Amino acid sequence: MPGAAAVVAPTGEAKIYCGFGALNFNPSETELKQFFNVTMVAAQGEDRVPGDSVTRVFLDVVKRYAFIHFRTPDEAEQALDLDGIMFRGCRLKLGRAISNNAQGAAPANIARPVKPLNIDRLGIIKTHVPDGPNKIYIGGLPQTLTDDQVKELLQTYGPLRAFFMFKDFNTGLSRGYAFAEYREPHVTQAAIRGLNGIKIGDRNIQVSLHDPSLSSQQLEPPNLVDLGLSAVPTQAETKCLCLLQMVTQDDLVDDAEFSEIRDDIKEECGNYGSVTDIVVPRPGEKGVGKVFVMFSDVSGSRKAKGALEGRQFMSRTVLVTFYDEAKFAAREF
Repeated sequence: MPGAAAVVAPTGEAKIYCGFGALNFNPSETELKQFFNVTMVAAQGEDRVPGDSVTRVFLDVVKRYAFIHFRTPDEAEQALDLDGIMFRGCRLKLGRAISNNAQGAAPANIARPVKPLNIDRLGIIKTHVPDGPNKIYIGGLPQTLTDDQVKELLQTYGPLRAFFMFKDFNTGLSRGYAFAEYREPHVTQAAIRGLNGIKIGDRNIQVSLHDPSLSSQQLEPPNLVDLGLSAVPTQAETKCLCLLQMVTQDDLVDDAEFSEIRDDIKEECGNYGSVTDIVVPRPGEKGVGKVFVMFSDVSGSRKAKGALEGRQFMSRTVLVTFYDEAKFAAREF
């Protein structure tokens, strides 16, 4: 009997690696193919070549990865820009495919002759943080904090381009440190000054520029509290605070519950100084999930920050940062 015919890849076809280990279900090859085809149409623009960018998908549900085959090497190279894109509530990890049996991680610096995708509207936060002058190290994080909670804290200063938090392989809990990069480099130093030393639970987190020569020291920093030290943030204090993890979207749907929550927060903050304004964005509004409180003077905001940061509220650890007063006035949340 003749042997089965071999599957031959179309001429010029190229593939990328797609990891989906965090998904709580197994996607189908058809789902992934349709997802990437639709995404490429949206991101390539009007000058794209008509037709499907993705020709086929090879799926390994046991090892939790797939190979996405593109019709041309250029489009496969373009698709690497989609690293970190959300798919069914999970961020996908994309990289070059070395072979049919191994994952190929994208190099830290890639010289791309191909036209980059327009991903500004896709809400992508890449999972790979390349070395560079604006790479930020975040250490001393409590194990209980999730990726989303740390990203939300960082994004009080601006949208992120990339973020990766190291996890324990067996427990899935944070190992206490992460790396990040902002989309706008000019906010990097402000974020470092504002976040370095803030207290979360019983810890003061460490935020600094990443120094590759100090990688071994930066990975597992000591708990400053255990050493009897107290890190002092150098960010100029403002009259405005941003509170994270005090409310959720579900808390803000009902009008009566919303009013009660807003009044309670205003009353609590009023214990530390005169509150002149408070904004609690509701579902559908920019900044939902955050609370912004403006005091009449810096003394009030300083006292409130010291009293509220690290406090447990509905089993959530409240995070507090000073917020730019001009942004608050312009409602840039």
